[in-house]
Amino acid sequence: MDKNNVMRVGMRRLGYIDQMKGLCIIAITLLHFENGFFPNLLNRYIGLFMITGFYVTVGWLWGLREDEQVDIKSFVQKRFRSLGIPYLWFSLILLAFDVFYLLLGHIEWPILLRDVYKTFVFRGIGTLWFLPVLFLGELLFVFVSRVKRMSLFFVTVLGFALVVLLGQVSIFITGGLEEPYQSIVKAPLSVLSNVLVAWLLITWTYFFSLHWQSLAEKIQHRKGLVSVVGIVFSIVSFVLWVYCEAKLGDHYRILQVFLHMLISWVEPLGILLLFVGVGSLLGIVGKYLDYWGRNSLVLMATHYSIFMEICIFINKELFREPILCGWTAIVAFVCTMIIEYPLSVWINRKGRFLLGR
Repeated sequence: MDKNNVMRVGMRRLGYIDQMKGLCIIAITLLHFENGFFPNLLNRYIGLFMITGFYVTVGWLWGLREDEQVDIKSFVQKRFRSLGIPYLWFSLILLAFDVFYLLLGHIEWPILLRDVYKTFVFRGIGTLWFLPVLFLGELLFVFVSRVKRMSLFFVTVLGFALVVLLGQVSIFITGGLEEPYQSIVKAPLSVLSNVLVAWLLITWTYFFSLHWQSLAEKIQHRKGLVSVVGIVFSIVSFVLWVYCEAKLGDHYRILQVFLHMLISWVEPLGILLLFVGVGSLLGIVGKYLDYWGRNSLVLMATHYSIFMEICIFINKELFREPILCGWTAIVAFVCTMIIEYPLSVWINRKGRFLLGR
């Protein structure tokens, strides 16, 4: 194990895990800011891995610690500290910013009331939805994994059937509603759907990680081979995605949903394997990704509803443009990433309670 490798497995951290998380959160931030700067095809393809990459890292780590005994109570307490407490603190902070935006005339009352509602149903303000989804998805994984003779086939069939059923229930309930009532009803249903997807992808990666460990010792010195496998996975996911986009229509909706889910798992898994193979060779780029992987929570919680809104407000007041677009959006992204660094340093030194530490 390289000395630079850092994400906790017991007392160690794995650098390729943090690099993967760093890539995902930077991609999320970039795609939130940019508006038409990149081709739509590229945006949609990046969007397939930038969230699910986090589920893949969680499942991978569970596979590494398969021999550990899991106490449900201790697990819930630990995850509540690392995910639940940040959700509560940052929700309060973002609601305070909503009040500030309201006083500036940047938003109206319905936006503030909407965000209060989303906070209580765990839909979350901005990107905060991810925290309860990851918490509940991983908790569901832990419960189901304790069932004897749990099989990958059983989880896949059950999980996907529930996703499809929930989707049909959502369509049935909200079909005759208009906004904002449709969004109000959809919010908790969206949380449940995302939890199921998180559970499925964590479980798939867990099984893959278990089998990977049996091969790891044989190929541990063949990082080039690992990278090739990662590239193959990425190519396969791209081919499947192009086929799904071009060939499958509404008549094959269920198959399309399953393939999209499969692609959003294979693609980040391939990228993770690339980092396993060449992560230690990336130099300053690898260190940059590693840093934001370790501080992904700070960047995820603050970039969208704080800094991006501030950039939109400045852009509207100075240039009379209601949205960020083109080079303006890229400049706003770069400025935000620069500002986020000292903010993350400060939070890690003075505001660790925000992170549940």
